[in-house]
Amino acid sequence: MPLFEVTLEVAQGDAEEASALLFEHGVQAVEIRDHQGLVLPNVTLPPTDRAWLICGFEAQSSEELRSFLNTELNLFPYPYQLHSLQPRDDIDWALQWKKFYHPLKISERLWVVPSWEIPPAIADALCIRLDPEMAFGTGQHATTQLCLRALEKVLVKDAEKKHILDVGTGSGILAIAAGLLGATHITGCDNDAVSVATAQKNAEQNHVAATFSLLELPQQASQLVGPFDVVIANILSEPLISMASTLVALLASPATIILSGLLISQADAVKNAYLACGLKFAEQLQQDEWVALQLTT
Repeated sequence: MPLFEVTLEVAQGDAEEASALLFEHGVQAVEIRDHQGLVLPNVTLPPTDRAWLICGFEAQSSEELRSFLNTELNLFPYPYQLHSLQPRDDIDWALQWKKFYHPLKISERLWVVPSWEIPPAIADALCIRLDPEMAFGTGQHATTQLCLRALEKVLVKDAEKKHILDVGTGSGILAIAAGLLGATHITGCDNDAVSVATAQKNAEQNHVAATFSLLELPQQASQLVGPFDVVIANILSEPLISMASTLVALLASPATIILSGLLISQADAVKNAYLACGLKFAEQLQQDEWVALQLTT
């Protein structure tokens, strides 16, 4: 598939966090270029106090990639400008992004392993085989890791929680983890057709497709029918707040909901929206400046 170099301009103070989050929006490699650190000769730099995030994306065409970026980055939490988008035919450059992806340990049992890497030689390891593609969710971002750990804890503690809903499924990583952990009825939904297709392919690669039902929203919203024992939504604070009553209505009794995509500063507003719908707060997990909330019916 053709490779493209996309340069996004952000505030220098946002560069590290924004580049980490971009891995969950389909980017395959990111170089931060700013006025900090070593300045190489003949290398153009952004304005002072700004940073360029030079990203590698795969896409069939520049038009497809522009459409994807307009949709995927619509709710990107960091103000940005699309500085440039150009094709790259440099094979070496195209292969460079693989060096960023190695087996990633999520917990004592859960790992995310790209297809070109050998799984860890651990007897009871559960390995999610996942390659970075144009769909949200590679396991690199803190919120994905928090959700995976929370989901594992819930499913190990209560093996009867079999009906799972993954809202904004992206690559399907959380739904796949649920399948590997024993859930037998898993529904993933997303408003992006690329994500739905990618999640289906990834489910097949991980041999859990038989447990999956994947829905594209809003076209198939009528097929989203509960109740669900576990709802997990790793999106952003504003949609989580606006969807509170809708998601709570899909919960069984008893049930658990796991919410992430949240900075620490956003956690209370999201938590309060779900408490107002009658849920009980169970736990807040934190990694760096990101959090995941767990509430119950």
